[in-house]
Amino acid sequence: MAESSLAAKLYAFEQQEKGCLWTLQQFEDSLDNPLTSCEVYYQESQLAGYLLAMHLGDMFEVLQITVAAAYQRRGVATQLIAACCYKAKALGCDRVVLEVRETNLKAIALYQKLGFTQDAVRKNYYRNAEGFSEDALLMSLTC
Repeated sequence: MAESSLAAKLYAFEQQEKGCLWTLQQFEDSLDNPLTSCEVYYQESQLAGYLLAMHLGDMFEVLQITVAAAYQRRGVATQLIAACCYKAKALGCDRVVLEVRETNLKAIALYQKLGFTQDAVRKNYYRNAEGFSEDALLMSLTC
C-alpha cells in the first residue's frame, strides 16, 4: 500500500492549489502502482510542487504536475520535469508526454521553453468550471 500520508499530502496540496479533480483514492492508487514515478520538491520545508508520471513502454506520461502559486516562476516545474526525464532515460524511455488544457497558456509556454512540441489535440477533453468543454493539447519531449 502507498504511503497514505504522501497520497493525503498530495491530495490536500492539489485541493489548496487548484481544486483537483482527482480523489484521494486515485492518488493512493497511483502511488501504489509500480509503474508510477513521483517527484516531490520541497522549498524551505514546504511542499512546493510535485509530478506524477507513469512508465509506459518507451515513454513516460505525466499524469499530474502542480507547483504552489508561491513557488511558480522559480524553476520548480523545470526541476520536476528534468527529474522526470532523468528517470525516463534511466528506464530506457526516449520521450515524456503530457496533455494540457488549451487555456493554460503559462504551462504551455513553459513546456515549449523546455522543448516540448505539440503532437495532437484532443477535442472537448476537459470540462471547465462553467461546464463548457476545452481541448487538450498533447505534447511530447524527446529526452
